[in-house]
Amino acid sequence: MKKLGSLKSFAAHLALASVLLVLAGCGFGVSTGTALQMDVPVKDVEIIGPVYVKCLDGEPVYQALLRAAEQKGGNGIVNVMIDVEYSANARFGSALAVKYTNTNAPASSANANQNQTVILNTPR
Repeated sequence: MKKLGSLKSFAAHLALASVLLVLAGCGFGVSTGTALQMDVPVKDVEIIGPVYVKCLDGEPVYQALLRAAEQKGGNGIVNVMIDVEYSANARFGSALAVKYTNTNAPASSANANQNQTVILNTPR
């Protein structure tokens, strides 16, 4: 009977050791990946606000969103979403209107050398 008890104890310890080994391989939140560093040019952007359009009969939604952004004083759009409603033959678009500044700055400008460094951690 004593031998059966020690066998159960051994099995329990073995199971616990296996779980600990598996969890140790997970890293417990320690970054095990490599880091990738890259320079991203800084662009001056002013957020204007959201724009919404409804297009019928095949009108291009992206161009309609650009026109709506221009009407609000923007010169670009980001975060574009386009949805289709087939029953009404309509397309709906939404985007965030932005205004890029210093878009015509020469390459030798002081702003041309301003970069933002981004470090990405990638898993192995």
